[in-house]
Amino acid sequence: MLEECKCVVRNNQSRWACAAMATRKKGPVDDYRITPDYRPTNAQTIPIAGVMPNLLVVMVKVKGARFFAKFDLFKGFWQLMLHEESRELFSFMTNDTVYTPLRVPQGATDSPIHFQNQMQEVFRDMLYENLLVWVDDIVLFAKTCEEFVSVL
Repeated sequence: MLEECKCVVRNNQSRWACAAMATRKKGPVDDYRITPDYRPTNAQTIPIAGVMPNLLVVMVKVKGARFFAKFDLFKGFWQLMLHEESRELFSFMTNDTVYTPLRVPQGATDSPIHFQNQMQEVFRDMLYENLLVWVDDIVLFAKTCEEFVSVL
């Protein structure tokens, strides 16, 4: 599936390959995700700077809001391309091949803050006015129905 959606490519020539295992997803259906162990890669990573939302600021901003909508972005990290020079470093192996991700992988040190930074940039005009972002979750809020409809 990851190959079909162009999230990974086979790369048995990779100089890097972290071990991966199947991890059961939460929910009523037996579904699994590939979970690479990126500890060796993360140990070589210098974390990027970024700011996660402050809960006190969030509480002040949503005070008085009566209308809310929440969106959970589908496979959030996979929506962002991984820089070409970084791809091989995040390769992972399964029982029969090595894959190199083309998209930002889950489990990498910088993935959450990189995604947060990108989302804050995309929504900078609405951020904290009528919209909050926490990685791949977006919350819209408004005090009136009319305001809510206009921000949708």
